[in-house]
Amino acid sequence: MSAQRARDAIIHLSTLGATKVGTNSWNITVGEQAYHGRNIAQFYPIYAIVPNVFPNVRAPNNTIRISQDGGGTFLTLTIAEGFYTGPELATAINAQWLAAAGNTDVAFSFVALTAAQGEFRVTVNSANVVIIEALTLDNLGINLGVDLILPLTIPAATPSTVSLGEPNLAGERVVHITSEKLGHTMGGHSSAPSAVDLCLSVPMTGATAVYGGTGVWQPSDSETSKLDMAFDINLANGVEISLWDSRFRPLTLPDNLAIELQLKIVHAFPPA
Repeated sequence: MSAQRARDAIIHLSTLGATKVGTNSWNITVGEQAYHGRNIAQFYPIYAIVPNVFPNVRAPNNTIRISQDGGGTFLTLTIAEGFYTGPELATAINAQWLAAAGNTDVAFSFVALTAAQGEFRVTVNSANVVIIEALTLDNLGINLGVDLILPLTIPAATPSTVSLGEPNLAGERVVHITSEKLGHTMGGHSSAPSAVDLCLSVPMTGATAVYGGTGVWQPSDSETSKLDMAFDINLANGVEISLWDSRFRPLTLPDNLAIELQLKIVHAFPPA
């Protein structure tokens, strides 16, 4: 075995116990033992795992406005952040409406259409015109299946039930890990980037990645997933990684959960 190969290694990085440097960023200590943190020529990510504990209703996209009289008086309902099933979200909206309006003239429900599909409906139990709108194009209406281009107007009738549409309650389908050292990024994102320098993107789909489960990334081809570094990269003073959603908004994790990364390190020839 060559001197270079003898110094290759597999290292494990975890945010558990790492130094938190922001709401969604951690600095992970690597150290210099056996040259593992220094003199790196390239490395190959072997796997990455991220707990899927992310809400499918998040601020600021958790509000909806309802006008009960069809005029200019709107009540704004704010739904607490969390992960909701269809029935749970309907219950939460109804609770907010009752607290804000003091009546049950407007009632949301979730109806299962098939084993895999369902829709939200709203029933108006008054003779007033009801207008439902979200505040922005990416607000709670997306979760409800409401067409957000125009407000939804329910004409006067007693009672009147209208289908809102099929909901989007899947939550995060992919999360992104960025790192200046591991992914070359300088940390510059816009709120709606067309291209961002990444370390890895971890899918939140599949049997293991349901809410409460774990999203797993593994390379299909280690050579194509290689992060080819310049010589003499030094990880000994730590590796900072950050976690972002699909729109590059920061994602947080509870302190008792962690991102786990495993890297195969290939070192440059050590100095003579």
